[in-house]
Amino acid sequence: MTLRAVVLGCVLAACASAPLSFPAYYTAVNSEHPQYPQARFIAGTGISSVSAEDAGARAKENVLLQISTRLESEISSFQLYTTTGGAAETATSRVSIRSSFERPDLIRLVDRATQGGTFFAYAVLDRAAADRELAAAMSADLTTFRAAAESAGKARAGQDNGAFETAATGAIRIRPRIDSAFIVRRAVRGRSSAPRQSRSWISRRELRFPACRCGW
Repeated sequence: MTLRAVVLGCVLAACASAPLSFPAYYTAVNSEHPQYPQARFIAGTGISSVSAEDAGARAKENVLLQISTRLESEISSFQLYTTTGGAAETATSRVSIRSSFERPDLIRLVDRATQGGTFFAYAVLDRAAADRELAAAMSADLTTFRAAAESAGKARAGQDNGAFETAATGAIRIRPRIDSAFIVRRAVRGRSSAPRQSRSWISRRELRFPACRCGW
């Protein structure tokens, strides 16, 4: 065996035994994937000593956990900025709203890695793409709500109490679904890219439904 062959064999052996560079976004706090910035994606990592599939499931669960945390914050914000008598009132109306993210199919596994006997996975939710899906799902309810709000506004202007009550009842019936959908969209998009108040909240204030008659 020549000296050159020996040297080459040693180099190859050293390269084979050298540890591979491990991405920091799997373990470091506040470290994001270069292809999936936090401004555009909600990301979660999964670590498992069981299997790659288990790591993937954990990564998706971490994305869902972040969305749930954001939903709690948005619900609190909803309760704070929803008033009983319009924008001029200071007393808040503690409306009971339940919101949940029901589109886990939109969460994608985009990266995997293995180190020793540990499996790693990286999952993301595209904020804009998810918002488009959620917007499409609520479009029918939003159209119905806007029509009821417009009818109630016209009836109020014309002092037609009967028509006003009918339109107001229709709006009240659909209002929780509208508010819930907007809350989920705000949680997904982030407050920096979403209006402070949903259009349904604004419409409700414009209508100024009497709380004693309509429960708003």
